[in-house]
Amino acid sequence: MKEIEFSMGKNLEDYIKIYDVIDLGLCKKTITKIKKSTWQTHGWQSYGGVTDKNLGEEELTVTYALNAREENAEIMKAFHTALGMYITDINMPWFNGWAGYTQVRYNRYQEKNIMDIHCDHIYNVFDGQRKGIPTLSIVAGLNNNYDGGRFTMFEDMEIDVKAGQVLIFPSLFLFPHRVKPVTKGIRYSCVSWVW
Repeated sequence: MKEIEFSMGKNLEDYIKIYDVIDLGLCKKTITKIKKSTWQTHGWQSYGGVTDKNLGEEELTVTYALNAREENAEIMKAFHTALGMYITDINMPWFNGWAGYTQVRYNRYQEKNIMDIHCDHIYNVFDGQRKGIPTLSIVAGLNNNYDGGRFTMFEDMEIDVKAGQVLIFPSLFLFPHRVKPVTKGIRYSCVSWVW
């Protein structure tokens, strides 16, 4: 039996990738649509269900923007493209695909809003028909006209996710992340989780 040859990065940062795959016109069109959506306060979950963690006025708001079906589909295509690039880039013969990923969720960070530090052990995407564990997290930037709101990985690695860019990283406890307070304007992004 021939042994598989590969070179695996041992630095966690080797598994954090950004791809320019979303058209800026699509970003603008999406923001126009999602502004008209119904937004709700972000909720935190644990393995036992919804937690009582709530940051009050600092908590961001989220929507699945059912009024933006066409834009959602285009963003999902961009996610698919970025995932293919990611799988190629990390070059791991034993991890060469994915079973699916969640629908797009949009995040809105108004002034002072944050995403508290956490890891993406998302379990509520599995409903009995969909089974697995989240393996990758996807975060896409939709606009640049805001201040603050830096995506921060680990304790101090700030990642500037610009409009049209897709950030992908493992959904594991080894990749804690947060979004620092927005100081001016509104930051729009979208997320999905891969299994």
